[in-house]
Amino acid sequence: GPYQAIIVALTFGFVFWGAPYLANAVSATSGFRVVQQMAHLRALSASLERGRDEVATLGAAPTVLAMLDSVAAEIEESEIAAARSGALFAAVIGGVWVAVIMIVILSAHLQGADPATLVASVLASLALGEQVQARSEVGARLQERLHARARVASLLSEIPRHVASAASNGSPVVEVGEFAVLGDSGRPLRAGVSFVANAGEIAVLAGRSGAGKSTLLRTLLGQRTSHAGIVRIGGTAAEHRADLAELIAYAPQNVALLPGTVRENLELGAPAANDARMWEALRRAHVDNVVAHAGGLDAAINALGEGFSGGEARRIGLARAFISGRPLLLLDEPSEGLDAATEANVMRSIRAYIDEAPGRLAIVVTHRPALRTIANVWVDLDHGAASAA
Repeated sequence: GPYQAIIVALTFGFVFWGAPYLANAVSATSGFRVVQQMAHLRALSASLERGRDEVATLGAAPTVLAMLDSVAAEIEESEIAAARSGALFAAVIGGVWVAVIMIVILSAHLQGADPATLVASVLASLALGEQVQARSEVGARLQERLHARARVASLLSEIPRHVASAASNGSPVVEVGEFAVLGDSGRPLRAGVSFVANAGEIAVLAGRSGAGKSTLLRTLLGQRTSHAGIVRIGGTAAEHRADLAELIAYAPQNVALLPGTVRENLELGAPAANDARMWEALRRAHVDNVVAHAGGLDAAINALGEGFSGGEARRIGLARAFISGRPLLLLDEPSEGLDAATEANVMRSIRAYIDEAPGRLAIVVTHRPALRTIANVWVDLDHGAASAA
């Protein structure tokens, strides 16, 4: 009859237009927030994977864990809000569905429909109900599971938690004896190199790719590497030092900036630093003008840990090392990609950092001969030779 036709038409309109619209409207805010927060969580995971060594040497694992827990808590709150909205919407849809069935049946009965017609009406209403249920899930599809959180937590659990040891020698003197990278056969690939870097000195490691520069840095970071010879810090094998997180500031060639702000990234090196200290560290790294132009200390670093060029990010990493005040700097290609003038300024800042406080020294990896001007010890890993610069 005409009344049934009108009811069916209205139901179709609600199913194919009204339900999706209401579902999206109900879940838009909470769903969009979850998507953003999940992207942030995945970005933390990716940044951590790139910068595990920095997090470890800065002793920043608790800070990163706090960031992780904060984002995870926000996601949980958003998902609860979305679930409540979805449940309310499903209840409303269910009520409408039941009402439509009752109206169709009552209408058919009042018009004297035979039992077969009533059964057909009920089946048609049930079919429409399935469409309503399917359409009501549109908003729920925005929800994502917290796999990224588990990944970040797993990566953090693998980072060594160095704890200061009162028994260890606090001297940052670095001793390297007959150091050489081992090949697959277990034999040294090159002649071993020996040198000593004392407090107040800068030792520059030079050599082609594969000569052992990165392996030596990783060894100094306390990682187990395949090498011959000895590597000691303050008379103790680097991998046996318990205080590396308080001793070393590490700025790698490929700096990992965590998503957030410049301020938050600098706080990894010095959680209690004020704005003045942060700007001073940025000035020393000759990236203060870049950061100021980008929006200052609260300039955003996007979900991929990006927002600055590679050279700018490298100098922010250098600023993070400076602001830490740690006595032993490990710098991997700090002047890579810089013009001659900026490179000279960065070298002067490294020298000034070492000279301004007793007990500091730096180990710098480079392939640029200009850094010889600030070196006290020049180490040629290609030929296994070290000399006073």
